[in-house]
This record gives sequence, C-alpha cells and structure tokens, in this order.
Amino acid sequence: ANNFEGQTNKIFCGPTSAAIVLNALRVRNSKLQLPQDQTLLQSRDRKYLPGGGKWSPYYERYTQNNVFIKSPKSRSSVLGKPARDKRGKILKNKKGKPVKDFGFQIRQFAALLEGHGLNVKLRVATDKLDNNMIKKEFIANLKTKGDYIIANYKRAVLKQPGGGHISPIGAYHKDSDSFLVLDVTPNKADWVWVDSELFISAMKTFDTKENRGYVLVKEGKI
Repeated sequence: ANNFEGQTNKIFCGPTSAAIVLNALRVRNSKLQLPQDQTLLQSRDRKYLPGGGKWSPYYERYTQNNVFIKSPKSRSSVLGKPARDKRGKILKNKKGKPVKDFGFQIRQFAALLEGHGLNVKLRVATDKLDNNMIKKEFIANLKTKGDYIIANYKRAVLKQPGGGHISPIGAYHKDSDSFLVLDVTPNKADWVWVDSELFISAMKTFDTKENRGYVLVKEGKI
C-alpha cells in the first residue's frame, strides 16, 4: 500500500502494477541503484532548481514510464502501434485493418517482470487449473513476506465497466472467502473485496491469444 499509485492513462494498468510491486520490493534497498524518471519534470522547470542543475530532484524508483526500459514489448506497441512482420510490413486482420495489441497480455506481462530480474511464476488460468489450487496458492503467497500477486482479469465478470484489467492483490479475508483487489484505476473502481470463486472466474476468461491469469512475484537474484 505504501507504494500504490493509480494509472496515469486508460491503458497502463500493467505498467502501473509492475511499478507498484517493483517499488515494494526494491525501494530503500541499498544494494540496488534504481532508475530515475527524468520525464516527470520538464526542462523549463529544472532551471529553477538549486545547484546549477547538478542537484537531482528525482527519486530513484520505478514509474509507469521507466518500467519499459526492461520490457520485451515496446511502449508504442502497448499504446497501439500496428504490428509488423519480419520484413517490416504492417500486419492486417481478415477485415484488412492493422493488427494492434494494446496493453499487456498475461504472458507478455510476466516477461516484463522477468526483464527486471524478478522471480516470476506464471499461471494461465485455463479450465484445467483447479480453483482450490489457485486459492491455496494465492493465500500462501499473501502470507509470505516479499511475495506478491498481480492478476489479469475481466472486469465484466465483476460487474464493473471496462474490459481486461491488471491489478495487484492485497489480502485474503477468510470469513467472507474473498480477495482484496488493489484496483489501479481509481477513476473507475475502488479497492474491492471479491468472492474468491468469482474472481477466479474473472481470470478464466479469454484474452487475445489465450486465457488471462496471474503471476506470483518475488525478488530474483540480486
């Protein structure tokens, strides 16, 4: 919760969730030098800063912008830049329109976190994945310090407006058998407790190429 932030645009639920977990794991870790996001201030603002421009006003932390420095999927592709084949030709669908792949699918998102050196366990939520196993895995993760869950689910199943979404999971409540979803879109939904079976069904929905799912994340080898 100390590192929570809302997404800055309607597409960046993935980069936002990645930044939250990376900061939760690494901020104040003296062994690591974290990136500074120099896009947060414009050059005309920096001329007023002390030290003749030598003093840095930036914190060393991950942002929705600089998580892309280790991303296998480019920022422009996430924002809808048309895909191209190996020859550089724009790919088109059956209707003749350019193929676009907005945001992050769960496998792409796992690759983003792995690019930053994290230990990532990917779970594609197919019907073959047992619900009880998923719930036990969630609970075990939430009980373990330094372990995090980020889920990819379909909002409509939760009766929320919008399509596919990515957010971290914050807690489990035994009496109501529900998970706390730390929704990264405060303009659209609050943090919310969701029945475990309902949430699992929201992950067991089809995305662009396969079902959605979740990633279990902890620090890798530093």
